[in-house]
Amino acid sequence: MEKSTAEKALSLNLIKPLYGSIAEIGAGQEVARWFFKVGGAAGTIAKAMSAYDMVFSDDIYGREESGRYVVESRVRRMLDHEYSLLETRLSEKDNREKYFFAFANTVAAKSFKYSGDCHGWVGLRFQHSADQKPSQVILHVRMLDQTNLRQQEALGTLGVNLIYACYHLHDNVEDFLKSLLDGHLQSSIEVNLCSFEGPVFENVDSVDANLLLLKTKLTPAVLINNQRKPAHMGEEMYNKQVIIHRGEFNPPIKTDLDILRSARDHYCGQKVEGLCDPYLVSELYFNNTQMDFNELKKRVHWLLRCQQNVMVTSFDRTFKLTEYVAQFTTNHINIVFRATKILEILENEKLASLDRLSRIFNERTRMYIYPVNATGVRDNLKKDTKLKLFNLSNYKPSHLNSYLYHHLLTSGYIQELSQVNAELAPWNSTEVSALEKSNPKLFQELIACKLD
Repeated sequence: MEKSTAEKALSLNLIKPLYGSIAEIGAGQEVARWFFKVGGAAGTIAKAMSAYDMVFSDDIYGREESGRYVVESRVRRMLDHEYSLLETRLSEKDNREKYFFAFANTVAAKSFKYSGDCHGWVGLRFQHSADQKPSQVILHVRMLDQTNLRQQEALGTLGVNLIYACYHLHDNVEDFLKSLLDGHLQSSIEVNLCSFEGPVFENVDSVDANLLLLKTKLTPAVLINNQRKPAHMGEEMYNKQVIIHRGEFNPPIKTDLDILRSARDHYCGQKVEGLCDPYLVSELYFNNTQMDFNELKKRVHWLLRCQQNVMVTSFDRTFKLTEYVAQFTTNHINIVFRATKILEILENEKLASLDRLSRIFNERTRMYIYPVNATGVRDNLKKDTKLKLFNLSNYKPSHLNSYLYHHLLTSGYIQELSQVNAELAPWNSTEVSALEKSNPKLFQELIACKLD
């Protein structure tokens, strides 16, 4: 049976060797409040503080190079500082048997002055035994409630859940993550990044742990950068142009890499000013009912071997993906599809949904179209049936959708990728996968970043 927040806080207060500090910035002192509220905190809390003033905060923790305060580096500085104080101030003989911990958060909560994206970083550095080197967990969260009070309360519950999980659920990462939203936080908190470090978590794979966030529905999207490091989109994509290739990657093939390369070259060829360094992402849709979790892990690790930035989402519709990413960058967002996507949108024997299209396309969102093998396209949709590749230039829309198509094309909302590798373009991962037994030599030539 799930324990209440008060029961968790009290049980932690009753662990006599447990002793540490709680530092909270941005949403009150709700985590510390729980420990004081339930009683017995004198034996658990060495210090509770909130350095709200930026001058005070910089003097205590140092100034960030970015000048931002709600960033991962900030919560790490806080943990470093608070934990080191515990070690230096409480190192005398009487404290040698204590388990030190330092909890910290830095958040941008809703306030009179701030109504933007409410999010934050939450972390805990802790010993699981007195003679053990500390371990550490860091989370990035988004706060979904609409009032400051509700956000404060949710963060307080989350903090207690995190500390409790570190001491009682560290042996099972999936149970650990599920417990973070105990106390009815499912509609209040999104956890979209987790980092596990130290001896307690030495067997935890950081990539797999973050994929579990999606499996357990703590978030609709996770991002792993090309250095195999779980990343927050708001920091990784901050003020950058973004190009996303939606694919199945089963397996990732050289065509998938050419799709992103050609999209980057096309975008940079059109850019007339400023640096052209778009953030390239391979995005994979995951649904618990349609793909086995082990299969998801295999595809993600394969893409990472190809040194790709990998995003996994639960967004079945493109407009949901673009709306989510738009929260993290004010720059261009371009989605890359194979040419069959335009047929899926316009030639599905139904009127195209103008509502969905209007939510995909705006002044900074475009759809790039990469060619496919023409043999899979109906002849009545081709201008020239003799061409081997099918692309927008060879597309003959049906009468019902011709005006809509030409509007999207002439307005630049959909754009053809022309600088492609014609030898790779006809292949997709499904066709290549089928070659593994029938033509293993060709299979090996077409897959990307061979696995050992």
